[in-house]
Amino acid sequence: MWYLCYNPNNREINKMEVKSKMCNHFDVKEIYLSIYIETKKENIERCLLKDIIKILKDNKGLEEIWISSGKKYPSLVIHLNKNLACVSYFSEDENEINWTSLGEYDSEVVFLAGGEEWVAPANSVISLDKAIECVSEFALNENEKPTAIKWQQLV
Repeated sequence: MWYLCYNPNNREINKMEVKSKMCNHFDVKEIYLSIYIETKKENIERCLLKDIIKILKDNKGLEEIWISSGKKYPSLVIHLNKNLACVSYFSEDENEINWTSLGEYDSEVVFLAGGEEWVAPANSVISLDKAIECVSEFALNENEKPTAIKWQQLV
């Protein structure tokens, strides 16, 4: 997982891949994003990245979560069904292509999209862990399309 970590020795913020929530000799910098949770119709303007990750991990079934830096686009949409996910990326530019995750799951999966059940094709389903990597990278790279997964054009 990637974190922005503050190094008190050289007073720089570095992007680091770490295996746990603690960076060795570093303090994890607080990163805030806005989220909208479709099933609860709940909008949270400033939510810590670590709390977003907890919300994703604690999901109990069908959930749709929109994540952005405070404005509508660019945004990352995480469709959840327990430990499976489908991720969509929408850019600021309405002329640009929008994207969905490219996965290798073996069957279609039901998710929520716009509050309605939607059957995602097997080739768009990824693991929850991969979706969390996408969210972390989205936050760290100033809302650019994450490279943690492969993408396909959203049609």
